[in-house]
Amino acid sequence: MRYWKFLSAVAAILVWPFLAVADGPQPSFAPNGLKTVPDSYIGPEGKAEVRLLVSHIGAYLPDPEKQQRALRELASSYGLEIERIYHDQLAFLRVRDDGSGRDGLVKLVRELRAKAARTGVRFGLAYREGDGDSIPSVALDEIVAGSTKAESPDRLIAAMQEQGFKLLTVHPYLKSYAVFAAPDRDAVDLMAVARQVVEKTPAEFAYPNFVSVAFDTETLLNDTRFVDQWHLRNTGQNGGTVDADADLSLAWDITQGAAGTIIAIHENGGFDTTHPDLTPNLWANPGEIPGNGIDDDGNGWVDDTLGWDFQGCTAATSPGCGDNAPTPNDATENHATAVAGVAAARGGNALGVSGSCPQCTLILLRSGYVANDFAKSLPYGYAQAEGARIVSNSWSSSGLYPTTTAAINAAATAGLSVVFAAGNTALNNCGDPRVGNNASVLAVSSSSNQDRKVIVSSIGNCVDVLSPSHRGYNAADPFTGTLNITTTDRQGAAGYNNGSPVNNCPTAENAPPPANARDYTECFGGTSSATPLTAGVIGLIETVNGTITRTQIQNLIQDTTDRIEDSVGQYAEANGFSAPGGTPTHSWGRLNAFEAVRIAAPVASGGKGGVDVFIRDNRLDWGNTAEPSNTLFEATRGFIPHWRSVDIKVDAPPYAAAPTTNAAFEAFADENPVESTVNRVYVRVRNRGPVTAESVTVKFHWAFAGTALPALPADFWTAFPADSADTSVWHPEPAQTIANLAYSGASVAGTGGDAAQILSFDFHAPAVDPTAANPRHYCVMVVLDSPQDPIAESTLVVDVATPRNNNMTHRNLSLQDSDSDSAFRDTLMVRNPFREPIRTLLIVDAPEGWKVDTGGLPIGRPFALEPQSEKPVRVYVQAPKPGLEGEVSLRQLNLTQKSPTVLGGFDIAFRSQKRPEPPKFDPATLKRIERLLPRLESGLDRLEKLLPRLEQRLQ
Repeated sequence: MRYWKFLSAVAAILVWPFLAVADGPQPSFAPNGLKTVPDSYIGPEGKAEVRLLVSHIGAYLPDPEKQQRALRELASSYGLEIERIYHDQLAFLRVRDDGSGRDGLVKLVRELRAKAARTGVRFGLAYREGDGDSIPSVALDEIVAGSTKAESPDRLIAAMQEQGFKLLTVHPYLKSYAVFAAPDRDAVDLMAVARQVVEKTPAEFAYPNFVSVAFDTETLLNDTRFVDQWHLRNTGQNGGTVDADADLSLAWDITQGAAGTIIAIHENGGFDTTHPDLTPNLWANPGEIPGNGIDDDGNGWVDDTLGWDFQGCTAATSPGCGDNAPTPNDATENHATAVAGVAAARGGNALGVSGSCPQCTLILLRSGYVANDFAKSLPYGYAQAEGARIVSNSWSSSGLYPTTTAAINAAATAGLSVVFAAGNTALNNCGDPRVGNNASVLAVSSSSNQDRKVIVSSIGNCVDVLSPSHRGYNAADPFTGTLNITTTDRQGAAGYNNGSPVNNCPTAENAPPPANARDYTECFGGTSSATPLTAGVIGLIETVNGTITRTQIQNLIQDTTDRIEDSVGQYAEANGFSAPGGTPTHSWGRLNAFEAVRIAAPVASGGKGGVDVFIRDNRLDWGNTAEPSNTLFEATRGFIPHWRSVDIKVDAPPYAAAPTTNAAFEAFADENPVESTVNRVYVRVRNRGPVTAESVTVKFHWAFAGTALPALPADFWTAFPADSADTSVWHPEPAQTIANLAYSGASVAGTGGDAAQILSFDFHAPAVDPTAANPRHYCVMVVLDSPQDPIAESTLVVDVATPRNNNMTHRNLSLQDSDSDSAFRDTLMVRNPFREPIRTLLIVDAPEGWKVDTGGLPIGRPFALEPQSEKPVRVYVQAPKPGLEGEVSLRQLNLTQKSPTVLGGFDIAFRSQKRPEPPKFDPATLKRIERLLPRLESGLDRLEKLLPRLEQRLQ
């Protein structure tokens, strides 16, 4: 097989004087000497600027096997160079520059059409968006026209027919869109024709029915057998990072999907419809009797029992065009089978692999690698009409698809989640009207099995989420992981896993392979894999919540991500979005199915019933609890303190204006509290669920802080929200209530839709006692409770509860910063809040060159603490020189557990100040002062003599 493919490739190169583009990274079209001029059309969104290629023309081959020779002969007779062809169907020919410009180009295409009339090769002008390297689209002889104001296209059709246009079809799903044949079949400049249509008919928009190239967005590698699906549950296999996955195994505890949840897979190529891991989940049209040749359900498609193949559909043949077998047309169409398996391969059947929604139903829709805009738009309306809730699109294109974009918008308006691969490029693809359509499309980029962004996956503001996928295309990218994705493959010798050597796939097939190994591949990936994974998670959400909206799902996906690789992505504190240096890279983070499904699911199913009130522990925390909030999601896991809540701010007297909105809270200048007075503490509370929390109780406490916090009183949770009987350690303030806390997750943070609410509490800071063990350090703790989202906590160890419970947080405070020259002494309490003895350890983080000494408790040396005991530690900090600012952080570890864990910590803000120096004067100023001194002395003498007289008069 390997050698046959090699010989076939060589033969293709010898036969064709152009590059045949295969699947893989995003193809392009950037030949030397490319020339374009501006042009435009009126689309559904208004005027659309495009570029007309004047150095090239396009040729469409509906039947390439029969038409390749004819194309070569025509090109030769006109002295044209066939420079590039895509999928053997869409060719671009370089024309000679004879100085005739646009008119000469139109004349040439008209002559070629006349010569090619018998062959079926169709020629047209080529257009593309912008001046990049995108593949052009070709305008042939059909016009799309429509009016969104009219309920019926009848008036438009009549007007078009009066102008000589022939109606080919009315779009079966976008009823205001119709496709017409041009009055003159030899009409070449369809842009000019389309503009006249808008001028002379009721059409609001008109444009050519562009023929474009769609391309897959995944890693097309080959070979190997099934081993493990790390993207569903990552245990660190093959050098991966534990938990660098989408937490599907946890989500499945709530639901595995249902047959009534339908996911439509829209692909360029065909599917293996007999794969044993797919057939149990394939849609069976309940309104159709298989094989009787009758359109039993009257939807316009005969015997559409499991989906439809729209390849070859034209306006002239619609409706009913194509066929009911969306299967592969040639040996290279492997992509769709792998995509379908990632979304919904049957799980729990002791066979092969599982999709992310293992019990969901699949509608299979094929539209072709080369297809006109009309054909590419049909799957969306079909999916909607047949009950699909999600349309997964693991393809992209640089072609012009205004009708397809309109169909996507219509499907989204009807409530479908349209999920698109953002693309396999390190660039921003948000200019694509499909991928960048934020209002209608959920765009997906990819992450690796080490929780790092895949370099060759798209960036930009339009990207909603990173989903686990492959490791990258090659070492030069560079690789950011160690594995690709394991999923279904075409059976037997077909497919990716066909025994050929694997190009850059990190695993290798053993020979002979075990039973069924050739029916799967370990070498899939790209955003083509990340997209159906996300679509399957949306299927889980739809299964548990039948009333959730498409927009709420999109927000939920964004709000529940894990902020991976912050060292590169640098997520914004204000909204959790990654845009380091202004360039969006990591979106909102990596997909977390468990968090999203749990929020959407009813309480009876183990969910939160659509309400999830939360308060943040640090700048990266947006409410997830599958892992502790102090987990730093790097390839090698790190730590971020959980005692730095960004939802708590202090205002010391004199008070500033209270922040009543989220924007005001963000801008509010946080201060250290002042002793012996009342400080105001502002607390921000959010709800990342789609259901409004009708009532939220907010309780505020404070206590002396330390490297670990004191334990809560024994009756704290049983008495809550009332006060504990013992308030000597944790001092409560009166509880407050928030009414109707609406959705206010990360994806709307800081926008007009942010419904976060801010409360104000009084913090009565006592006087500093220098002789005490806690002279200046305090902790403020906030606990949330709602009948719809109760606190559900039992541990009395605050530093254990805070990282894992998003209904509570705390922040450690200093009453004042250091104001010494370069040295600073302080006292902190090291504690054991547990009821059993522990071995513990202190770790200190300080700026380079700073010296930190902890007296009798050496840094990095374990020591024992008795149950609920505490020990003061004297901290001495020495800055390298006066005038430096810095922060010293102390962490206390618990060594008693199997793995050391951070028990607590404290940060000391250090602002050493230089001593003020006496003012310096220049010599001339000093001389002037010397001259004035006698006069000043004389004036003072006279004043002294006058004082007695002034006193007498005053008496």
